[in-house]
This record gives sequence, C-alpha cells and structure tokens, in this order.
Amino acid sequence: MGVGHEEGQYVLVDLEHAAVTHLIGDPEAATGLARFMAAELANNTWSEQLRASISGIGSGVVSINPDRLQHIPDPSTAVTELHRDLREHTDVLDELGLSNSLNGRQDERNGDAWMPQIAMLTPLSPALPGAAPLWPPTVHALIHALKQRRRTGISLVLVGDDAPEHAADLHEHSSDWWLHVDSAGRLSIPALGITAQAHHLSDIEAARIGELLASTDRLDDVPMPDSRGDQPWDLISDVSGGLRPGLHTVTDALGHRIPLQIIPTQAAQDPTSLGLQPFPDLQDLPTAASPDEHATPQSERVSGSHDDAEAAEPFIPDLSGGSSFEESVRGTFLDADAQAAASPAPEGDTAAGGGLVPFLPATSRPESEPSEEPFSPGPPGPGPAAADPEVRTVVLPASPELLAVTATTAGDIQRLSPSVAAPARQRVENADPDLDADLEAWHGSTLRPRLAILGPIQVRASGQPLAKRVAWHTEVLCYLTAHPRGVTGEQMETDLWPHDLGSSTSRLRNALYLLRGWLGRDQDGELFLPHATPAVAGGPGLYRVHGLLSDAELFRRLRLRGVARGAPGLSDLERALTLVTGVPFEHRRPGGYSWLSDIPLDHEFSAMIIDTAHLVATAHISANRPADAIRAAQTALKADHNSDIALLDLVAACDQLGLRAEADSWVTRLLQAHDAEVEEDLPPRTAEILHRRRLGQVS
Repeated sequence: MGVGHEEGQYVLVDLEHAAVTHLIGDPEAATGLARFMAAELANNTWSEQLRASISGIGSGVVSINPDRLQHIPDPSTAVTELHRDLREHTDVLDELGLSNSLNGRQDERNGDAWMPQIAMLTPLSPALPGAAPLWPPTVHALIHALKQRRRTGISLVLVGDDAPEHAADLHEHSSDWWLHVDSAGRLSIPALGITAQAHHLSDIEAARIGELLASTDRLDDVPMPDSRGDQPWDLISDVSGGLRPGLHTVTDALGHRIPLQIIPTQAAQDPTSLGLQPFPDLQDLPTAASPDEHATPQSERVSGSHDDAEAAEPFIPDLSGGSSFEESVRGTFLDADAQAAASPAPEGDTAAGGGLVPFLPATSRPESEPSEEPFSPGPPGPGPAAADPEVRTVVLPASPELLAVTATTAGDIQRLSPSVAAPARQRVENADPDLDADLEAWHGSTLRPRLAILGPIQVRASGQPLAKRVAWHTEVLCYLTAHPRGVTGEQMETDLWPHDLGSSTSRLRNALYLLRGWLGRDQDGELFLPHATPAVAGGPGLYRVHGLLSDAELFRRLRLRGVARGAPGLSDLERALTLVTGVPFEHRRPGGYSWLSDIPLDHEFSAMIIDTAHLVATAHISANRPADAIRAAQTALKADHNSDIALLDLVAACDQLGLRAEADSWVTRLLQAHDAEVEEDLPPRTAEILHRRRLGQVS
C-alpha cells in the first residue's frame, strides 16, 4: 500500500502484516493520506477481491469503486463487522491447520477465505469541547485480537489518533506502526526510519475521480457536437465531419442564432421529398415552402410523416451563392433514420461473386495474404455528382448477410453510412469547392501555415522561424485553431494561464507577436494571424487564424464529401485516413493543453478516425477485400491502440483471409484490454459481434 514518495521512489506499507496501522499528526493531512490509501485499494488490480469499510474520511472516495468500498457512518458498526470477519478467518485457519492467510493463499485451499478485509476509521467526536476524541469501546478488543495473530487477512487503520492520553492507551496493544504526517505533508515512520512526502487526496478530488471512472463505464454512443466553425461545410456537419441530421441551431456572421430543421424523408421511396423548414419565429423569411405547411405542429414534422412531406414543396438551398443569407446557410440531406428502407445497391459493395462473404472456417477461406504496402487510397472520386434521384450509401443497408461478414451492427451502419439523395449530395459538393486544391497545398508547397494534430503535433510555416519555446507557441496555435470563430484575449489568458493570471496579459501579447511572425503573410501580404478585430461593431476584439491548413480539418471535409458521395466516395474516406500518423495531439507539451478538457478535440478526433476507418473496413470486407480492411483498421489503431471497433475489424478481416490464429490473437488482445476472462465480460457491442462470429463458425 503506497503511503508516500521521495525522489522518484515510493514508500509502501504492508497493512496485513501490520494488522493495526495508526495515521496521526495533522488531522487534514492524515485524513488525506487515508483517503488516498482507500482510493488505491479501490483501483489496484492486486486488491481485486478486497473489501474496505470507511468511516469519517469522507464518502466521496466510495464512488471510485463502490464494489470494493463501502461507507459506514457509525465506526462502531464497522468495528463489529470487522471483528466478526476476524473470527471467521481464524476459524478457517484453525480448521486447516494453517498459521496465517499467506500460507492459505499459497496452499490454494479455501482460496476465497483469504480475501482481505480492511476498515479505515476516525474517532468519534468528543461530547465536550476540548475533550479527546473517543474510539468505540469495542475497538480495544479488536486491536488486542489482531495483535494476537498476524496475517489473518484482516486489517485496521485508525486515523487521527493523536490525543496523548488516548494514544498511550492504544500503545499497549500496538507495535510501532505509527505513521505521522505534519501540516506540510511530511510523513515519518519511526519503525522503518523513513521520512517522505505523504500522499494526499481531498474528498472533492476523490469524488471527481469517481465521476471520471464512472464515465468510462458508459457504453452508449454520445452524439457528436455540431461543428464549431463557420465555413459553409461547417453548417452541414458535426465536429467529426459527419452529416448533421435532425434539428440544429447555427449562427450567422453577426452572431444571430438561426434554428434549422431538416425533415427526415421516407428513404429511397421518394428522395425528392426532402426539405428544410424554419421554426415559427422565422416564418417571415422567404422560403419556397407551401404556406399551409406551418399549420402542422413541429412535433409532427420532426417525425417525418409521409403526408406532411408531400404537402410541402421541397426547399433546396444553393450553397454556391444564394440570393439571401438564409439560403446561403441551409444545407440539406437525408436523415440517417431514412436509410432503413431498401435502396439500390451501389456498385462495388458486393463480393466478386455477387454476394457477401460470411464468416467461414479457415479451410473454406480464399487463400490471400494482406498486402505489406503502405496504406494508400485508390484514385480520387468522381467530380460533383449529377443531380439524379439516386439515393447512395457508402455500404449497403444492414442485412443478415452484411452482419454475417462484417464486424459491425445495424446501428453503426445507420449512423455512419446514411442515405444521401442527389440534391443533398450536390449541396455538400457546392459547400466545399476548394477541398482538392487545399489537399494539394497540404502535400505540396504553400505559404499557408500547416498544422498536423492527427498524430505528433507539427507546424510548418513560412514566416520567421522561432529560436526557442517552439512547443509553447505551437500550443497557442492549436488553441486558436480550436476556436475557429475567434477568441478574446481575456479568454486566452484564462485558458492558457489558469493558475497564473497576474502577468498573463504581457505574456499573451508576446506570444501572439512571435506566433504572428512565425506564421507569416499570404501572397497578398496579409497576416495569417491578424490583430484582434471585433466580429460585430462595438464587440470585443477576437483573435483568429486565417488561411490555416489543418490535417484534422481536411479529414473532416473529406469524410463529409465521401459519405455524401456514397460508394464512389470511398476513395475520399481512404484519403482522409492517410492523414493519420498517430494519436491525436501526440507528443504535446508536458504540463500544457489543459484547455482540451473544455474542448476535447483529442477525443473527438480519435472517434472521428475510428468511425471512418470502421466504415472503410466494413465496405472492403463486404466486397471481399480484407487486405484493404486490415490497413484501414490498423490506421484506426494508430489513434487508439485498444479500440474495440478496430480490433473487431481486424478479427473479421483475418477470418475472411483464413487467418484463424491471427483473428483469435486479436480477440485475446480485446480481452486483455478490458481485463476480461471471457467474451461475455466485454462491452455489449463487442460481445454481440464476437458471439455472432462464434455462431458463424459453428454454421
């Protein structure tokens, strides 16, 4: 059990050997150490089957692992329960003729009888002011019993026992296991002759750790936030480049909020019945909708009823430059929910023999090996799609045949590969006419600054090179990139110097000055990082980088266009994957980037990469191209080394290649990543897909 540290070394105490451990000294410091010890017991793998009762050190720590920790308000109850456990342990030891629990664990008899039980207690508050804290009367008998026989698997930790008269009483029953912590957090253990810095954890910190760990148990998908930018493609995509279905709110150049509603259609049956309807507060704006449509309640319109869709004249905006601002911000596409109905099968989404290749025994698989060539996409996709009534998807809608061959679910396909009609596809194309030129500039020569964050962070700029503190100014650029609409200097000071605002203003000015020189100017002599200018008249000045090329932004744009193009857009998705070089924001400045907790781009971009790679892998496996699927999945593992989605794609691809042993090794890695013994202990989606695989092997 860790209790302190000094010069890179850690001080550990064997609570079971000590039997009774006293934490004395400064009350807050001693309680903080006890709380840290409880948190360690709650999470360590070696204390997997431990049970600890705590009383008086705060209930927040229990949330870290309620299966191991329990809060007992009355210390008398905790003492009674621990004394009962002690009697049970000693009875088993006597029956087996063993001297202590350590021998029992080594003997492997009655293994579940030696699970450690610990109680951490503080004394009762005194009845009179100034009186010494009181322990429950039963604690003395428990201490005596514990000292009579060590290593029973029962341990007692008494916190705050620093009253001289009471300490002397307890000294009669204890050895020298007294840990003293002063107000400066210095720990001394006389029995060991050790001094060190004591560990400490506040109740608030413990509760926050519990919240963080609880969030990792969430197995449901959380919708991606809408894009934070204000470019035309931002208005029709989320932060990961996915198409934005449903109800949304965007803002215009003046900061006015414009609520938009994209009405779901009845899938491929009538792809022309798509439209964009304003909320009642926008009824005065000109649209091409029928005057009668506003009589239908919004709740009914959201449901996408067939009658309502036919009653309204489709409103198809022109993002290439409409006659009004309202038209310039409206993008339209089919909602993901619409794809459940049957649609024409896009070319290239079936196996060579005209069908899908299911999981087969290794002896029945085609003999082919994954290519060792670096991952590279095929030829660029076609130009803007013609305005035809075809509804496209990157992969076929979910079917038993598709689910039998791939490592996906119907929900995945509905979310990642929505049905997109030709008019909506044209709107996406028109929203980003410069994408191919920007990709060429990214890989070629340009004055524009280039920022790589889908892997190790790197900046390429044409201005004055920095002589020092490159990592710091790189972080400032990343921060500005995270605020594409601009950010005030005051907000930058708060986010970049959260603990030292005293001299942050002058440091910010200097950082912006040097960064501005590093980024340089464009071909017209304009600064890529202009001085702060207000977004609206009279508003605060905003700092904003212009003309920046970012691999993450290019990825988003490629994904948006690729999904909109359907099967022909697979090459766009593959080109996006070539931009990935590692974990997003890898090799960040030590101690920096705390602002990512408020704008979690690192997590959003990891999910973006994994989702895109999964879609690409699913398309290739369904078309009997497992080697290409392997390369896509391996790219996803660059962003998240233990991604269930990517590992399952590798399992499916290896199975399709007949590489059964390799597929099983990826399953083993999945189990290890979750510390699971059997597949049923894995998250539901993962367990479902592996169960489906086993059924395929049997059949």
